Amino acid sequence: MPLRELKEKYGGAGRNAINRAIRAECVGGAAALDALEASFQILRNARDARGEKHDVQLHNLIRDVIADMEADVCLRHNIKNENGEPPHAD
Repeated sequence: MPLRELKEKYGGAGRNAINRAIRAECVGGAAALDALEASFQILRNARDARGEKHDVQLHNLIRDVIADMEADVCLRHNIKNENGEPPHAD
């Protein structure tokens, strides 16, 4: 399913449609995206430098989980990246 069809199925623009697919199709996807948003808010409001290092590490870990889920959705629906290649998680 190309990105166009994914947009039709879940609505929204490219990134929005992929996030909606992650929420719908990946086990724990909704919780992971909610955790990513919460960690982003924590980073925006961080004032304690000692806690900030751990907040950044947590945010990066959650972001990596989301990247794996995004790659899974894109592979499942045959969505290519900007270079025309299948996405891959690092």
